[in-house]
Order: sequence, then C-alpha cells, then structure tokens
Amino acid sequence: MKIKRAFILLLAVLCLFAAAVWADSGIRVSVDGRYISFTDAEPIIYDGRTMVPVRAVFDALGAEVDFNSKGVIIGKKGNNTVEMCLGNKYIISNGIPSAMDTVPIVINSRALVPARYIAESFGYSVSWDSQSKTVSINSRGYAPAPAPQTNGKDVRLHFIDVGQGDCTLIEDNGHYMLIDAGETEYGSTVVSYIKNMGISCLDYVIASHPHSDHIGGLDDVINTFDVKNVIITSEEAVTASFENLLDALEKSNADIIEAMPGKSYTLGLSSFKILAPGKLDDDSNNNSIAIRLSYKQSSALLCADAEKEEELYIARSGENIASDLLKVNHHGSPGSSCEEFLYKVQPKYAVISVGKDNSYGHPSMNVLSALNAVGAKIYRTDLNGNVVASLTGSSVSVSTEKNDTDKRTEKMLQNAVLNTNSKKVHLPECESVSKMSAKNKKIFSGSVEELIEMGYSACGYCQPF
Repeated sequence: MKIKRAFILLLAVLCLFAAAVWADSGIRVSVDGRYISFTDAEPIIYDGRTMVPVRAVFDALGAEVDFNSKGVIIGKKGNNTVEMCLGNKYIISNGIPSAMDTVPIVINSRALVPARYIAESFGYSVSWDSQSKTVSINSRGYAPAPAPQTNGKDVRLHFIDVGQGDCTLIEDNGHYMLIDAGETEYGSTVVSYIKNMGISCLDYVIASHPHSDHIGGLDDVINTFDVKNVIITSEEAVTASFENLLDALEKSNADIIEAMPGKSYTLGLSSFKILAPGKLDDDSNNNSIAIRLSYKQSSALLCADAEKEEELYIARSGENIASDLLKVNHHGSPGSSCEEFLYKVQPKYAVISVGKDNSYGHPSMNVLSALNAVGAKIYRTDLNGNVVASLTGSSVSVSTEKNDTDKRTEKMLQNAVLNTNSKKVHLPECESVSKMSAKNKKIFSGSVEELIEMGYSACGYCQPF
C-alpha cells in the first residue's frame, strides 16, 4: 500500500510540474515512413526534447511495454529490453545504464518519454526536421521513397471538378490530404487525378459528412492508395455510399480519428485546425467537418456543407477564422454564407464546387451577392473546371482549367424595384413593393451584375434573378 501511495503521489507531482508545457504542438512522429496516430495524448517539446506517449511509440516500434508499481517503464522487443523510471534521467538498455538529458514525465495522467532514447535503444536512427516539426525514426536498411516535387514551398489546394459535389486535394511539399471525393461515379475521376500527380500515399483523408455527393467516391480512393489517417465524425447513415466507405476503412490500414474541435494537425509545412462540428445536429449539413488550413501568413477555410447554424457556431467559437480563401459552404446554397460568418472570414477569394445547370439552382444569387459584398473574387468548378489555389505563405494565387463567366449576371432587368434600405431587388408586381416606403423605392433598368456590385440581392419571394 505504501508503494502504491508513493507512486500516486509521484504521478500527481509530475502532473503539476509538467502541466505548463502541455500544448497542441503539431509535432509528428514517423516510424519507417508511417506516421504514428496519437489519440489521447500528443507529443510535446519538453526540456529541449521531443516527448511522446509511451504506449503509442512502443507499439509503433513493435515492442511490448509495461509499468510496475514503482513507476518503472519496461519495454521489450526481441532480445532487447529497455527500462526507465518516471522522474529519473537514467535509461537501462539490456542491463547497461546511461544518462539521458531529460526525464520521463506525466501529463494529464499520460506518461511521455523521450523519443530519441527509446528508438536508439532498439537500434533505430532518429532525425528531427524543425521546419515540419517531424521526428523520423527509421530502422537499419529503411530507405524512404523520394517525395514528389512541388514548385517552391507553396501549399496548393486542388478543387477537383466532381459535378454537384465536393472534392479538395491539398498538396504540401510531398504531403497530401484529400477532403471528400464527390458522388460514387466520380471516384475514378478523383483516383486518376491523384495518380497523375504521382501520389501513392495520402497523409489524411477527411470524410466531411455522410452525404453521397461528398463521400461517394472515397471508397475508391481508400481502396487504391496508402491512406495513413482518416478523419470522420461519429454520424452514421443508412446508405450504400456510407456502407462502402465503412467497408473500405475496415480493409485499410488507416488510423481512424474522430473530428474534435480545437485539435490541430501538421501537413508538410502547413497545419490545419478542426473548427466544427461541435455537437451533432439533426441536419447532416450542419455536422460537416470544418477546418482552417494555415501556411505562414496565408490561410484557407473549408467547411463542406455547413449552413447558417454551423456557420454561426464557427463564427462565435472564438477561433480565428479570417482566411484568404473560402471554399464556399454547401455549394453556395441559399441557407449558407450568412452575413456574420462572411464578415468574420473576409475572404479575398471564394471557390464554389458546384455542378453545371444543377437542379438546386446553386449557387444562389444572394450568396454571390454576399461574396461580392465582402470583396471576394469568385471561382466556380461548373464554369472554371478544376481550380488550383496556391498559398505562398504571404498571399494566394489562383489558376483555372477554363475561364467561363457566369452568364446569369449578364441578365438585364427592366423597371425592377429597388429597396434602397434593405438592398433587395423586386419585380414590379411583388407584394413587397406595395408595402415599401416611397423614400426607399427606386426604379432600375440594367444588368444583374451591376446590382450585385452595388450590394443588392434578389427578393426571396418574387426572385427577379
């Protein structure tokens, strides 16, 4: 009993001592090229050393690990045995003690140990990349494949044209993340796009929510490529596309990560933070995984099919959501892109993933008007095909497959009635016109594009455009 009480006291002291260093550091650790997934605790920098959760690193090295009642950590792999003790700077490798320059610690009831000493005790080499904040642990004879090259150090977002659906591929100096893959019939399109870039491995795949126009093609992707991590919510759906996704995940070696707001991850030289969902809603659109991708001073916000309810949750979360580029929510549906959300984001560029002549009428003219009002330059996959945005670290540049324009904004109106107070446009026969104050009424003839530039949007009842 005395030993157990002493051990508990030691843990408590160490927890208090180390709590100040706990942070969402974005450090990644790979073993022979495969990244370790950390679930209940993450690596940190402590006392100048990268500290990693005990069980996660020993498991990744193929070693067994156990604790005894005195706080001693014992790891075994083949004929090698490693021992270290919480709060003690000595490590014993196969019976031979040597001094470390830091001690194993406990944070939030989780033990963390110095990665380098553990790995080297089992015969691995260890290197640290300060730019990407990555610890690489490699066995003898392991030769990492050369990473596909990108021009400079830009982070690129490929908004792949998958019709009335969503698909975004992010490339960051040899590291890759895919968010959604359109309907089932677009799976082969997405697979071909990725293959044509010379990519064989995806660091992350995000299944934003269970709607088929987002996850339909993901099973093809997961069945084709080496996927290290899949980020998904706990929402389920009774659909063929969702079942196909689950089957692909079961057959893959990917680590499954439940999306949690506030969690950050590193991708190459950039990082991304999950902003939503908070709690699951009855409306699947408002359960969309939303992320903000940051590279130095440039950023992009991607919120899948978030509607006003989730947009307000994100806008009022206290997180920094100001972003150079916005992937417009829910294909530009009338229920998205609310004023408070766009005011907080202030995007310079907006990309709408949408199908040509879709039956939903996406994107809404009101959304286009709202985007114009905040000064965003708009790109659309139905008009521009594949859209590629480059985050340079200080700015954003955009290139497109095609350069078509939105013909709807060229529509001419005759004797439309403007409400100069509400900034709404009405047909002359609209019921709202008779209720309008004479001082706010103005007759207008001209193009829709001109009205949008003036900050006007269409009446939702008479729908003049």
